[in-house]
Amino acid sequence: MMGFPTAIYYLPVIKAAAIEDGTIATILARTVALADELKVNKIVADFDLEIYSEVQQLRWSDPDPTYRERVIPRLGGFPIIMSYRNLDLEN
Repeated sequence: MMGFPTAIYYLPVIKAAAIEDGTIATILARTVALADELKVNKIVADFDLEIYSEVQQLRWSDPDPTYRERVIPRLGGFPIIMSYRNLDLEN
């Protein structure tokens, strides 16, 4: 089985309100810059639920296709785990 190199990085803290458009744009720009530094075409980034929806809105509305083509947003693990946990409790 052929493997691919994997790396996990955390972006530095941005001292700004998390859901402001400027902050979301900064997060995406830094994510693309990290992809360039790692020499990868696409990069997966985890976001919490509130920021994830803002990231998606910015990706869809931005006329520049860079964010749509290079950043793959992923809903962070905590909301997913809680969803499964709630499903398990209902049964």
